Amino acid sequence: MSAAPMNPRQLETPPPAAGEELMNLVMRAGKLLLENGAEVFRVQQTMDIIARSYGGQDVNIYVLTNGLYCSMEGQRTRVAYVPEATTHLGRVAEINDLSRRIAAGKVPLAEASTRLEEIAALPPTPAWGQVAACAGGSACFAILFGGVWADVGWALLIGVLLQLFLFGAARLRLNKIFTKLVGAGLVAALAVALPCQGMDQVIIGCLMPLTPGIALTMSIRDFINGDYLSGTIRLIDALLIAGSIACGVGLVLVGAGSLLGVVFP
Repeated sequence: MSAAPMNPRQLETPPPAAGEELMNLVMRAGKLLLENGAEVFRVQQTMDIIARSYGGQDVNIYVLTNGLYCSMEGQRTRVAYVPEATTHLGRVAEINDLSRRIAAGKVPLAEASTRLEEIAALPPTPAWGQVAACAGGSACFAILFGGVWADVGWALLIGVLLQLFLFGAARLRLNKIFTKLVGAGLVAALAVALPCQGMDQVIIGCLMPLTPGIALTMSIRDFINGDYLSGTIRLIDALLIAGSIACGVGLVLVGAGSLLGVVFP
């Protein structure tokens, strides 16, 4: 059986770029992706594409949920620690688009570095948009889980207050676990204090913005891709957050029940 003909583009070797500048570009792209919620396999793949597209040789990249490791011929191994990650899919999409253009040979190295810094400066969702999303999501989930329309206003109010609390916690740099625990307790306390007809549904709906849906989904994705260490780290993170939410709600309901002489279901 004869071998399949090779694509002429596969025979082309891109000219090597300046090693130090290329390493900086690769690490910067990987760190931005990881900081903004990209999957581990996507970060690793994008870094590898950028390095090889500019002629990097003997490229070895290893990515964890909170760290990057990259080695390249002629360069010292680089390590970057990424302690915190947010979700900004706009930046992730822009970096993906940039990597595709780099792979097609349409972006010089210097221009790629400039473009990467422009992507890093993309603003997050405005505060009012985050408040509206949290409030609207809380109300919609409350109805979705069987709540009554009379509770929509209360769910909206709790969602607004919850997002304002999250802004304050982020400004104070509070621990994520503590933030989720107190946030869940705040939701439960407000639902108990307000005259909600379906208290359970309001609490569940308003807790949805706190749930670790992204971490759980990405852990499953990491397991499927064979990144068992990263998948385990994300799964533990999701379970800890879920436990914190449960503890926050449970403590408030038990405390309120003791004060009011009521047993909450």
